[in-house]
Amino acid sequence: DTSSTRETTMAIQASTTAIITSTSTSTTALTTTSNSLGGKGNNNSFKKTLIISLSTAIPGVLIISIVIGVLVKKRAARGVLDDVVHRLTNIKKRKKNFVEL
Repeated sequence: DTSSTRETTMAIQASTTAIITSTSTSTTALTTTSNSLGGKGNNNSFKKTLIISLSTAIPGVLIISIVIGVLVKKRAARGVLDDVVHRLTNIKKRKKNFVEL
């Protein structure tokens, strides 16, 4: 067999490398490796999963806590207003009863 193999390495992105292997019989294979988070194997997939879960969970928790805070403030404001209105109503009733006597 007189086939020759040529291997070319090129950078696709800063953290991804592609290796193109071709032979004289026109067979081409493309192999890509990515080490953007460092390390290889299960540790790398764990880091990716951790980063993805944290990047989605943290904003979600912040949004939920802001919504809860706004609802609590609204309820507290309503409670204060209800107390003021209730007290004013009681004062008016007392004055009315006092005048009628």
